[in-house]
Amino acid sequence: MKLAQSSKRDVLVRRLGIGLGVVFIGLGIAETVRLIVTGDGGFLFWFGTLCGGGTLVLVGTLRLRTRPTLASIVTIVGTLAGSVATAWTLVLPIAAMTLIVLRLSTPPTADAHP
Repeated sequence: MKLAQSSKRDVLVRRLGIGLGVVFIGLGIAETVRLIVTGDGGFLFWFGTLCGGGTLVLVGTLRLRTRPTLASIVTIVGTLAGSVATAWTLVLPIAAMTLIVLRLSTPPTADAHP
């Protein structure tokens, strides 16, 4: 029974990480386009926090699965970076905090197959 719960949690962490990373990157691209069109400032903030945070979430979720401690650190840094820029939405920071809690509560086991 514990194996099934652990497997479900791993799937949830993976799906939430992929979804959050893609949303952060998509919002970063949209904000960058908006900045170019309108000439507003803040490129480094919007692009860095959203695209950078989304990339870190995806790397921590997908590429560092054989190194669980590093994957957790990279994922947490990415979720915090993306949450700074999306705090006004309330939904994305809550999803980010959920991912952090799930990531930290999952036992650190490396996948045999990356």
